[in-house]
Amino acid sequence: MWSNPITIKPELGYDLLNSVLNSTFRYGALSKGIDKRKPTLFITTITYYRLGRLNLLRRLAAAIRHHQIDNQILCDRSGGRTKTCRQFIWILCEDDKYIDKKMIDLLDCSRIPYVYFAYGPTKRHGSAQKNAVLEYIVNLTHDFRFTASIHPIDDDCYTLPDAFNFFYNIKKVSLIPVVGLGPDGIEYAITDKNHMIKEMRAGLSNRTFPVDYNALGWSTTIFDKMWRNGQHMYWPFPGWAGETEFLELYLKRLNEIYVPCNMCKTIFYNRPVQDTDILLTCPTLD
Repeated sequence: MWSNPITIKPELGYDLLNSVLNSTFRYGALSKGIDKRKPTLFITTITYYRLGRLNLLRRLAAAIRHHQIDNQILCDRSGGRTKTCRQFIWILCEDDKYIDKKMIDLLDCSRIPYVYFAYGPTKRHGSAQKNAVLEYIVNLTHDFRFTASIHPIDDDCYTLPDAFNFFYNIKKVSLIPVVGLGPDGIEYAITDKNHMIKEMRAGLSNRTFPVDYNALGWSTTIFDKMWRNGQHMYWPFPGWAGETEFLELYLKRLNEIYVPCNMCKTIFYNRPVQDTDILLTCPTLD
């Protein structure tokens, strides 16, 4: 039923991305490929250069690396059972003409499986880059006939490693709280007995889907109909935010969203780097 693990090559990435001529592409720590039998998570980050960007991403990389180690421990304890041995790839898109050499140094040093490419520059809230990342993932999963989960995270979010655990094996769309948003200092869902959303405690409560990008995770299966119809505008909104416009393509109601944890504090919105934060150490950057 399952083929051998997939090894992603740079030239394959170019074909799948099918983006503008000036894009550049890099991948790393993918020598073992992707085993389609394993629960798979694509962590996606849209980024652009500004002062302090590198330390923000060193902090995020440290959390993802910690999660990677936790995954390996979990796998080892299970005796290598496929359904327990999870895998992920961090996909980053640079809102620029070229990728950043310091970013490559950071990613290579991290030993995190990653794909990093440039698309732009557009400098319009990362909307074009969000769509490019989704198009890449949709084409990849359909070409190799496997499904996965997707969790987007901004480069300036402070994330605990445990946050990623909530986003494997998503059936449709999932959501967890984000600290630093909403009327209560945390944007969260009030749920029913089945962990589906009844009501959101959110800042933009007048929106059909008043949720934050960083709170979300979704299955690649939500894109199946669009892919079959030859449509490629997976992230439709060109301006700031756009979560409602995105979800309206795939959901009818707020109560279709599953909430695995409605008050956990694992994602912190737009938090500056603090002295107590753990940053990934890398000799080429220090």
